[in-house]
Amino acid sequence: MIVNKIMVAFLGLFRLNCLNSLSTGAKGKKIMKNRITVNTTLTFKNEKGEKDYIVIFRDEAHMNAPYPCASSLEFISTDSIIRMWEQQFGQPYKGERTREAAINAVMAITNKMYYEAHYASTKWGDLDADYTAKNYFGHKIKVLDLA
Repeated sequence: MIVNKIMVAFLGLFRLNCLNSLSTGAKGKKIMKNRITVNTTLTFKNEKGEKDYIVIFRDEAHMNAPYPCASSLEFISTDSIIRMWEQQFGQPYKGERTREAAINAVMAITNKMYYEAHYASTKWGDLDADYTAKNYFGHKIKVLDLA
């Protein structure tokens, strides 16, 4: 499994996971079913044009899902939610100052948007990663697997 994730770091396209499962057929016979899942990746390049950070999502829907968890926002103050929005977009919040409007605005932040902003505002050494792969030329790539 680790080898597959490192291969993704070098390809940067997608990863295939083959999941085998047993099910019972019509006459009680065991049938092996294969299910393939295609993961979606978000690839970032440094100023030299070299890939140096890859985020792996379960699928396209996971990549475009809201970044914040709605149930955790219930415990955060309205001002903190508004600051979260301002931090993501780098500008003052001009919407309604009600709790519901602030939560709706923050829920518009997708996982893709969050990680694009996170990459742009964080030094490479401080980026979150599950793996760091090194290619033949000595270039390192960080891989964050959210799948």
